[in-house]
Amino acid sequence: MTWVATSIAGSSIVSGLLGVQAGRQQSRVGRSQVNESRRQFNLTRQDTAAQRELGVAATGRMQGLLSGREVTPGMMGPGYQWRVKQGENSVMNMLGRTGMKRSGRAMKKMLRFGQGQASQEYGNYFARLMQMAGLGAGGAGQSAAMGTRVANSPGFQTQAAAAGTGTAAINNAIQGGLSNYFAYQQNQNLMNRLGDQ
Repeated sequence: MTWVATSIAGSSIVSGLLGVQAGRQQSRVGRSQVNESRRQFNLTRQDTAAQRELGVAATGRMQGLLSGREVTPGMMGPGYQWRVKQGENSVMNMLGRTGMKRSGRAMKKMLRFGQGQASQEYGNYFARLMQMAGLGAGGAGQSAAMGTRVANSPGFQTQAAAAGTGTAAINNAIQGGLSNYFAYQQNQNLMNRLGDQ
């Protein structure tokens, strides 16, 4: 083998090795990007965990209410008992001034008042549950969006591209080396023929 053929083979080997090294470096960069994306995803999951749990609990309570579970005073807002007592006192004072404190009409008014308060408070309770469920949905949405960003992150694409880079670099180097060698041989043969004339 002549020095030219040796240099062609050597340059092909060097080219292939450089391509493999570049592929490894690209893969390291991709892994680093993937690790950072995962870290950010895990932080987002941790940050939104309370929201998601709150939403799940609220949804469970709403399902219970809608399926007929009994409403207890403890489910009502923090001043419910006080508001009811104050309202009852007002109604009784008003009826007492008119002398109807112990009448059927008084009982009817008290019943309507209590039912109205309970209905209003039930609506308020359900609205609070809806807000909590919305917070949970927001937390789940943030987690899902971060998951999508991680899946579409450049790191995954870089790793995928790097996966075949080393093999492709060696293949290209060998093909290029062979092509150069055959071109060299062809030129040598042509030069030899021209020299014989």
